[in-house]
Amino acid sequence: MSNVKNLFFLFGLPLFLFVFFIYILTSAPSVYFGDSGELITAAFTLGVPHPTGFPLYILTGKIFSFLPMGDIGFRINLLSAFFAALTLVVLFFILLILLKKIPDLYDFTLAFILSILFAFTYTIWSQAVLARIYTMNAFFCSILLLLFLYYNDIKKSDKVLYLMAFLTGLGSGIHLTFIIFSFILWSYILIYNFSNFKNKIIFLVFLFLTGFSIYFYIIIRGTSNAILNWYPLKTAEDFLNYITQKQYKQKMFSRELYGYKIFFNYLWNVIYKEFTIVGFFLILIGFIISFIKKYKYFLLFFLIYISNIILLAFYGNYTDLKLAFRYFIPSHLIALIFIFVFLNEIKTYFNRFFFVKFILFAFIFFIAVFLFKQNYVLNNKSNDFIPYFYPQDILSNCEKKSYIFINGDNQIFTIAYFKYVKNKFNEITIFDTSDTIFKDIQILQKQSKSLNVIPNILTALNLKYSPVYTAVPTKAQSYYEPIFGFINKITERPEPDVYYPWKLYSLKNILHNPVNYDFEEREVVGTYLYRYSEYFKNIKKDNIHFYLLENAVKIAYDSVPVLGNVAIIYSEKDKEYDKAEKLIKRALELNPKDESLFFNLGSLHATKREYKLAINCFEKVVSLNPLNFNARLYLERAKQEHEREISLVLQLDKDSDIFKNAKKLMEQKKFTEAIDELKKELKVNPFSAKVNFHIALCYSLINDIKTAIPYYESALKIQPENISILNNLGLCHFKLNDKEKAKTYFEKSLLIDKNQPKIEEIIKKLK
Repeated sequence: MSNVKNLFFLFGLPLFLFVFFIYILTSAPSVYFGDSGELITAAFTLGVPHPTGFPLYILTGKIFSFLPMGDIGFRINLLSAFFAALTLVVLFFILLILLKKIPDLYDFTLAFILSILFAFTYTIWSQAVLARIYTMNAFFCSILLLLFLYYNDIKKSDKVLYLMAFLTGLGSGIHLTFIIFSFILWSYILIYNFSNFKNKIIFLVFLFLTGFSIYFYIIIRGTSNAILNWYPLKTAEDFLNYITQKQYKQKMFSRELYGYKIFFNYLWNVIYKEFTIVGFFLILIGFIISFIKKYKYFLLFFLIYISNIILLAFYGNYTDLKLAFRYFIPSHLIALIFIFVFLNEIKTYFNRFFFVKFILFAFIFFIAVFLFKQNYVLNNKSNDFIPYFYPQDILSNCEKKSYIFINGDNQIFTIAYFKYVKNKFNEITIFDTSDTIFKDIQILQKQSKSLNVIPNILTALNLKYSPVYTAVPTKAQSYYEPIFGFINKITERPEPDVYYPWKLYSLKNILHNPVNYDFEEREVVGTYLYRYSEYFKNIKKDNIHFYLLENAVKIAYDSVPVLGNVAIIYSEKDKEYDKAEKLIKRALELNPKDESLFFNLGSLHATKREYKLAINCFEKVVSLNPLNFNARLYLERAKQEHEREISLVLQLDKDSDIFKNAKKLMEQKKFTEAIDELKKELKVNPFSAKVNFHIALCYSLINDIKTAIPYYESALKIQPENISILNNLGLCHFKLNDKEKAKTYFEKSLLIDKNQPKIEEIIKKLK
């Protein structure tokens, strides 16, 4: 015991203090995006957050909220830093136990440097500076692994087993990854130590339940009038549904085949980003060495490592995938152990060569320094005030007593922080259309008998709620939505747009002192930029308008809402239809089941008179959501317009004598003469797609491609869904070696008619 104490004071305590200091320096100054606002609010008010409730985190967060320093948000951010630093101390002792011999100075140094290296990896550092559950989860995983190794390799003490059982119960309310982690460890103990285990099962279960009794907090607060109560508990079934995350079960097995390709590409990026390419090969070599040498815990560690990969392969949508890297901390812990196995093997092999050991330590130290330098930039949130100002930028444009329709974690959770922790904007009613924290929307939903936003806005207007705002325009035809600062006002009569760009405090961190943005923040920054661009469009400064739109797309390149909303601006305000279409299709690659994207794409196709494509999009929306009556209405209109277009084409394209003569000349391969005849016909019938097409075809046949293209384009404006025109335009651009344009036309042709094997072959060659 005295040796452990000495080790702790010599290595553990300095390690903890050093890393904790770094994490404090880089911590966010207040609330952050994602779950941060919800967790801080729940801890401060002793509320019930989203499933599984994280009772231990909430109660510990409440203790941290009493620290006499900084903003409440900052205090609870320190909880994450504290447990992240503790995890590294535990990791240090895990590595020493894995040596299975009395460690010498080199062993201590190697374990110490590797622990610091792990401290500076991207994921644990990124979670150590924000109010999130993942560092507490990492600590429980690591302490359970330490006790497991102690029990199996040092002393089979019943006290260790009892402590493990209690901690397993206590930690079960933190995260699903801990449950899987602990299940694998307990399975190993049960298989290899069953004789020592069977007589203690009842007491171990009792200790597990004692730890699990932390969930009484959820029952007590869930049945009370807690300010934040995600899921009011009225029955035992409610509690069971809550702790088993029933409301998220639709995310299981929701990824399509194409999604797995994206998932494994994402997985590689996560591993590479965590340890660099060098670290990846060290993990791989350590893995191979463990397998070849039949390392005792090889299978155990392998199962723990892949458990999170398997979990995430079958769980989640596109947003979950963007945030899934946080689930991998237990796997990264195991990955570091594989690195340690390899380095220890090298050290043992060259034990007599001091120079080799020195090179080894210098190499690991170099990687640690590289990770520190790289990830300091990515994870330093100390000057990031965007999340703090974002809810103020939204709500400060509302009147003192008003109503706003809004949803999304970034908006709702930061607003909850300001209303319930900072005690601001209390007279503004929040209609959370996702029905998460704010429950006022339920009053409207009962009357409208709908979960969709438009019927509920109409219900609010009927109830004479005023003024009413929305964070995102709905494009409904029943009311008007003039811009009002950072949001839109709902009005029954037209009103001019009102801009307050000087009120957008967060622009200081976006335009003047930009910080590094992660996924959740990129989405918000993109929103600021495209909203700000509308102001410059209004004052006719198109150069700045387009610059801001391009930057919104560049920064929020993987945000479906930003790409979709920028596409709407390009389409409706700038008439840049091709840019809009590309952005919507890019967004659909990220989230192929987003009905609003299909609706917007359908509207865009209808605007371009591509009614067949519009019909396909609106039918897709209806298949995704049969209750989307807006889509049904637009679908019927697109069908009517498509039929009218066909009828009009038939009327305009009756063959005249001039056209018949031109056709004969073409059959005789007298293309120049045919062009002269067709141009006569064009003067008489300038809106004939057929005449424009045949002029272009004649120019193509005499190899005057550049002259042919404008006539094809004129024909396409008249008949936007004519696959012959599209394919010929594609071939023209192909001959001019403009492969991108050629591919665009061929792909659109295939969308209209999929049964074109020759066009499919050409596209494959182009790709």
